Amino acid sequence: MTANYEKEQKDLLELVADGKKNLLDAEQTKVDLRLLMKALRDYTDIRQLTPEIVNALIRRIEVHNKDKETKKVKVDIYFTAVGLFSIPTENEMQAAMEEIRQNPQQFKTSA
Repeated sequence: MTANYEKEQKDLLELVADGKKNLLDAEQTKVDLRLLMKALRDYTDIRQLTPEIVNALIRRIEVHNKDKETKKVKVDIYFTAVGLFSIPTENEMQAAMEEIRQNPQQFKTSA
């Protein structure tokens, strides 16, 4: 009976630790989204890309080694609150626009 109690206690402690980690991750995401929204409001009409704008909108940029076959260099840009963003294909963009047209109420946001 003691073994079951100790196992249950250990499982509960792990569950609490996981919950705390998830909460911290959610709070960080909330902060990141607020920073992104502030930056987007501040820089809606960008005429020139400055270091200040880059620092506000981009968390980090990773430049990979050159591919020996294609001689191209892969660059990953991690945006604030978004992470690694892959550019959607034309078909994905058209599908997203069609979904917005069909359900406009679902995509309305308030500032």
